[in-house]
Amino acid sequence: MALEGLAPSEGEMSEKREAEEELLRLEGIDSHPKQETGCVSTLHSGNLIACRFNSDNTLIATGSADRTVKVSDAQTRAEKLTVSSHAAPILSVAWSPTDPHILVSSDMNGSVLVTDAHSGAQLGQFKDHHKYAHRAAWSPNGRSFATCGHDRKVSVYTREEGGEGFVLARQREMVTLPEAICFLDDGVTLVVSCRDDNYFHYLDTGDGTEMKVNMNALGDDHVSFTVLDMVLSPNGKMLLASTDRSRLILFVVGTCHQLRNYYGAVNDQLVPNKGLLSPLGEADILHVARPKDLLLGHSHPKSRMQTSGAQGRGEGCGRKLRRSNAHNLFFRQDAPRVVVNSYMCKDAALGCGGLGVGQGANRDPP
Repeated sequence: MALEGLAPSEGEMSEKREAEEELLRLEGIDSHPKQETGCVSTLHSGNLIACRFNSDNTLIATGSADRTVKVSDAQTRAEKLTVSSHAAPILSVAWSPTDPHILVSSDMNGSVLVTDAHSGAQLGQFKDHHKYAHRAAWSPNGRSFATCGHDRKVSVYTREEGGEGFVLARQREMVTLPEAICFLDDGVTLVVSCRDDNYFHYLDTGDGTEMKVNMNALGDDHVSFTVLDMVLSPNGKMLLASTDRSRLILFVVGTCHQLRNYYGAVNDQLVPNKGLLSPLGEADILHVARPKDLLLGHSHPKSRMQTSGAQGRGEGCGRKLRRSNAHNLFFRQDAPRVVVNSYMCKDAALGCGGLGVGQGANRDPP
């Protein structure tokens, strides 16, 4: 079973902690986004809600409250495709990691579309959610993707045998609202976090089994935060969880062990932080979208979140790339470049440049 081996013994946990601490001491890179280099502002008539680079960094997908998905050239910013089959505002877009032209989009009506961005053909249209379908995530092998909605359901879709289309393979109803989903490197295990729930749910999308992992380091069932967003580290060993309490937590996959806690990116239950782990360099660099700012933290034990805002904790190394609250933040895979959109604006900004990692120490807020 794909979930076997995710929950180590005490001895294995100790060894894993030592190994992860050693990993986090590796040197990172010193080039990070610091300035806006481009702006896509004429594509949509409504606010942007979602944006993302595709896997080969040639296309950018944007989803808007105007009920359309636009695909643009990443270099020229020219519009290449409009997906107008949605009947409600777009909530998420996600590119296949193996087929850079295959795009999934979901909307407030609960609909999910799979589109070929080259031909414009629809490879799938689904209505398996009865309320907002607010998240979509691909497996690393590109053979399946998952969505979750406000109807408390998590849906998993797989490729048709011998075809390009997709079919619903499995659906599971959670006890509370699923907020975030993320596939592990095995391409089978889907991690789900839910509202008012202190557990990570590791779902085997093949046989349907579940393993629950308590997020609380002490093993109690007190719910002190909700994970609103999460991302897997490039090495597949860590999960970066963005919470509703102005706190980001770096977990060891399959355990409750919290490697790092990051503070300084202020948010609330309606405006979640967005965390990223850099695909560049040997160490993991953390980028966080704070209202109007980009904040930077390093996974090295002697670093802290950095920001340019007066309310931040750091040495002024964040950058104000947005004029209103940042809603999405995504890395390119081959360069220190991000794409970020603001919900209250109709544009998406591209940031790049060289922003170094400063010194200091992670610390709890006063």
